[in-house]
Amino acid sequence: GSILDRRGRAIVSNVAGTAVELWVGDVPEEGRGALIRRLASVLDVSAKELAKKVEEHKNDPLTPILVKPAVSEQKVHYLYERRADFPGVRIAGVYLRNYRYGTLAAQILGYVGEISKEELARLRRDGYRLGDRIGKTGIEAAFDNYLRGRAGVAQIRVDSLGNQVSDSAQLRQERRAGYALRLTLDVKLQRAAEE
Repeated sequence: GSILDRRGRAIVSNVAGTAVELWVGDVPEEGRGALIRRLASVLDVSAKELAKKVEEHKNDPLTPILVKPAVSEQKVHYLYERRADFPGVRIAGVYLRNYRYGTLAAQILGYVGEISKEELARLRRDGYRLGDRIGKTGIEAAFDNYLRGRAGVAQIRVDSLGNQVSDSAQLRQERRAGYALRLTLDVKLQRAAEE
């Protein structure tokens, strides 16, 4: 959900973005290190950190690793063109938090990040999964339950190769957007105070 100031101006909103995920179960053992280095180089992320994430998720082949949440269109096209060179790499549409006024009121708003294993152990019963982005500090953390909404769930029939065989998906749970949160903070007054 959006975070609004006292006059209803959006301070934080969601924007559509493109993320790159790595499905460890689809990455062959042979050449895994080279693939990680190539992918890290293309996306400008740390190969060491990516290798660490892959090692942590090697026993969970059904949960993707979020390699980079916001990827440029040029890099997405590069990965699509070289799909055969990047097994296990998938492009996914995501929503990213957009802090409209940059660092204004950052100490109050906080930030979001990928859920850690410790947080997941504590919050799994609340519907959180590995790879989810949650509020880490500030208002983003304090009101995460209100802002996050609920994911939809649909069931489809697939054959042994994973190809969809039914025409429609059976909806199990309707998705719900997060609630907007209105603060008593005024953007103009906050900007004046920070200046």
